Amino acid sequence: MKNQTDIFMQYIQSHWKVLHIVARQYAVSETDASDLVQETLLKAWKSFSSTEEREYRRAWLFVIMRNVALDWQKMNKRRIKLSLVA
Repeated sequence: MKNQTDIFMQYIQSHWKVLHIVARQYAVSETDASDLVQETLLKAWKSFSSTEEREYRRAWLFVIMRNVALDWQKMNKRRIKLSLVA
């Protein structure tokens, strides 16, 4: 039987390309997109074991991506405002 780490890694490998495509829609640069994917995966890993329903995991993963991206966009707006004031 596979452990949680193996299951998570297999799951992520099957969704990696799509995650990155979605991240590019939110991000300005390739580096920012990679950061969004990384943050999404960290958040997903923390709650992966509590997500039992396999059919919902894909939607769950993309909801995490959306929330991470929206938080990232808010943070960047604040940075822009602060740099304009300074």
